[in-house]
Amino acid sequence: MASITSPSGGLLPLRAPMSPDLIQPLTTCRIRSLSEENGTSSRLAQMGILPGVKMQIVRTGPFGGAVEVALDHGDLVALRSEEIEGMDCDIIAMPLTSVAVTKGTYRIVSLAGRNGFRRRMEELGLTEDARIEVLATSPAVLVRVAGEPVRLGRGEADKIVVEEASDGRP
Repeated sequence: MASITSPSGGLLPLRAPMSPDLIQPLTTCRIRSLSEENGTSSRLAQMGILPGVKMQIVRTGPFGGAVEVALDHGDLVALRSEEIEGMDCDIIAMPLTSVAVTKGTYRIVSLAGRNGFRRRMEELGLTEDARIEVLATSPAVLVRVAGEPVRLGRGEADKIVVEEASDGRP
């Protein structure tokens, strides 16, 4: 993910419109601004979708139509993918399979799977708050955790939500 360095030395996400390839379940972003096209911003504002609101994509409809999102004030709303694409957002967290994930150091925010998945990930050292280094994202996801390389399938990587590590620790 493209980023800039803050005055305190941490990484800040680069402001960017939500492109269609970033619209995937478990992606969380903070809205910076709304598009003024076709009155979309007033419709979104009426639903409580305003700059500064945190939004998580819950699920996407078939063929890129409707997208269900959870807002930080507790509402679940359905939006058209074009409305989301018109938002200017900072990506806060995303699945390991997101196109925004590149080689680098990340922190695991959450694991979206059930008990069996969580146990397996724990055995591999992949737990919430663990720091990982992404070595490759295609064809499979390869990460290093606690000095050991771990190869993950796409299905497993889809359930691991990460954010960029910002304090510079390895």
